[in-house]
Amino acid sequence: MEVALNKELIQLSEDFENVELAGFSLSLLFGDEQDDFLQEVAQLFGAAFAIIFFVLAFIFFIKPTKTFGFFKSSRRTLADIFNSLAAILLAILWMQGIGVVLGPGYLDIIGAPNQLSQISTIIILGLGVDYAIHFTGRYREELGLKNSVTQSASTTLSSVGIALTLATLGTMVGFLTNIVSPLTQLQDFGITTALGIFYAFILVMTLVPAIRTLLDKRSEKKNKIDFEIHSGYFVSNKFEPKNPQSFIITSDQECFDSAFGIAFVQGDKSNRLKEGSLKAKIVISTIKRGSFFCDYDVVSLTNNRGELELRYNLKKRESSTAEYSCPLIVSIPKIDYKSVKFIENGKLIKNLK
Repeated sequence: MEVALNKELIQLSEDFENVELAGFSLSLLFGDEQDDFLQEVAQLFGAAFAIIFFVLAFIFFIKPTKTFGFFKSSRRTLADIFNSLAAILLAILWMQGIGVVLGPGYLDIIGAPNQLSQISTIIILGLGVDYAIHFTGRYREELGLKNSVTQSASTTLSSVGIALTLATLGTMVGFLTNIVSPLTQLQDFGITTALGIFYAFILVMTLVPAIRTLLDKRSEKKNKIDFEIHSGYFVSNKFEPKNPQSFIITSDQECFDSAFGIAFVQGDKSNRLKEGSLKAKIVISTIKRGSFFCDYDVVSLTNNRGELELRYNLKKRESSTAEYSCPLIVSIPKIDYKSVKFIENGKLIKNLK
């Protein structure tokens, strides 16, 4: 109908020398055949999806190493890709759903879906991928700093999350300015696109980190080693007295006795090593020296293909009257290992091989 009216206006303008008449509508802009336009949008969306898949594969790719082989590298890369794309596709689905709810027959706030509103899907796809890249990149950076899974996710959300929140609000406001347009199709386009951007942000900031941390915690749990923390020992004043910090890995009783002695106190409930237990156990220990007393909190002890990783938090209580030698003594079942990493307050301070 709009096409026919436009033709009549053009024919009518031919009767006047200085007057040119022509109609304008989105139907005229995008063509009379809506099915053809939707088919083109679907093809464009498919092409954009394929391109973004390969872009994410390139960005999320992890180079295989001796401790992180090709299988693990590929599995994590694919997991991050599908995790990101799943959140974005869900955001697009939510956007289409809210468009129906706000449309005719329900809340009647916006009009029926039109050609212009279908372009929103491609916009959400591009912006959602941008959010996912920012989150995943920073999260991996935090893991690379030897932070725990929970700490890495928390730090990422508190840093990147703030920046993405501001960017999302700015982008939403930009699209919502279409509300003042005299064209109802542009108004609908602004509203649905702004909601789609909001959904993409929410899902990337909630669903993506939730799935990623669940996968990483499961992997972390598989590598965990049962350990026991021991107390009731003092550090020998002959064992490396001038070193501010010492590290011990031993399954030899004589070596252990050269570094530690038994401290007896009234009502003692210390958890000491049982006699002869070092025949089946390995002791991993660090000793901190200085004018402070140390409180240790062991976070985890993991085994990644023979590379042991002792992760603990340390709090100091300063003293102006005395010098202390504060030991952390942990025992594990005797196993073959290549190295032991001591990670204190999220930082690698020693790697014994």
